[in-house]
Amino acid sequence: MGRPQQPIIVGHASPARMVLRGVVRRCPRCGTGDVFASWFHLRERCPGCGLHFEREEGFWLGGYVINFATGEAGILVLLAVLIGFVANGHHINAVLFVGLGLFIAVVGPILTFQPSRTVWSAIDLIMRPLSDDERIAAQAAVAAAAIHAVNEPTPPGGASP
Repeated sequence: MGRPQQPIIVGHASPARMVLRGVVRRCPRCGTGDVFASWFHLRERCPGCGLHFEREEGFWLGGYVINFATGEAGILVLLAVLIGFVANGHHINAVLFVGLGLFIAVVGPILTFQPSRTVWSAIDLIMRPLSDDERIAAQAAVAAAAIHAVNEPTPPGGASP
C-alpha cells in the first residue's frame, strides 16, 4: 500500500534540529519531551533514548552561560528602548523601567532555565557526539527502564500511581 517506513535512527538529527529540540525543552538526541522531573530538576537520563544529560563534572556551566546571556540580552533590549525614548525626547517613567528591569532580571532566568539546559545539551552533543561507551550505557538504561516497567506490579484497582 504505502511506502515502507524508514527505521528511526536515534542520534542522527541535524545540528539545527538538535538545537530546536533544546529550545522546546526536548531531548536533543531523540526528541522525547518528558526530560524534566520538575521545573528545576532535569532527569538524570532521557526516558526515550537513555542519554545521560550531565556528561561530565561541571557540565552545566554552559547552560548557566546560556541562561545568563538570555537574561543579559533582555536587559540590553530594555536599555536600548530606554535610550531610544530619551534620545527622541520622550518623558520616561523611571519606576516602570526599573520595575521591568527587575522583572526581567528575576523572572527571565527562571523562565529560561529549562531551555538553557536542553539547548546546552544539544550544543554539547553537536560538539562531542556520544562515545561508544555512552551509547551502550544509554541503551542499557532504556532496556533497564523497560524491564522495570514490565515487572512493576499493578496496584489494586488497576490505577497507576
